[in-house]
Amino acid sequence: MTEKQENAQVAPLLLLVDDTRVTADIDKAFFVEAGFRVLVATTLREILDIVAQNQVNLIMIDAAFGKRQGVVVAEQARKASANNAVNLLITSVVDTIELRKAAEKAGASGFLLKPAPRQKVLKEVKALTSLVARDSERVPEHLNVKMSWGSHNDVGAWSLDVSEDGIHLASNNSSPEVGSLLNLNIAMGENGAVVSVDGTVVRHTKEGFGVRFSELSRNAKRALDKFLLAHSLESRATKYYL
Repeated sequence: MTEKQENAQVAPLLLLVDDTRVTADIDKAFFVEAGFRVLVATTLREILDIVAQNQVNLIMIDAAFGKRQGVVVAEQARKASANNAVNLLITSVVDTIELRKAAEKAGASGFLLKPAPRQKVLKEVKALTSLVARDSERVPEHLNVKMSWGSHNDVGAWSLDVSEDGIHLASNNSSPEVGSLLNLNIAMGENGAVVSVDGTVVRHTKEGFGVRFSELSRNAKRALDKFLLAHSLESRATKYYL
């Protein structure tokens, strides 16, 4: 695999800018859960240092940041960015023609009026980064997994959660790097079949690492769908209410 192809497998990197660290960290948790890598900044110095030292794909900043200097700061960040193709997403509780023109002049790729539902924000961010993030339900189930990549074969792991799009894994032995292409043999429950799937490591977490599935075979998809249906929140809820 070429370096370009490897980089294409890495989850987009977001820079979330907010005057308040707590707010930024809450937003960060949401986007990490959706499959992004995320950095946060609360000062102009942090912003400029981050964009200069990292290949940031998208900067999201409120127009009111820094005493209503968000658009100006966004333009400074774009010019200082190590990634010439970085996108800017300006958010604002105020919607005026003047503000939209200023955002456009600063090089913004998107303008989002707040408050907005999180799924709408996620859709906008995904569109600007060309990421198909996980929208499907994650089922928290412990599944035994054997994973292989590179010179590593049949390394033991277990799932923290699984969806139709990917799986969150942990292992006592080894954690493959972001961008690694894995083959996974997943035991679907105590008496279930072993399903073989391919996937790419898209992020590391405190607990383990996330893998996004590649195109699934018909049999693998059928087995995965059957398992998820049986263990979904909706299915579990019927046991209590029916």
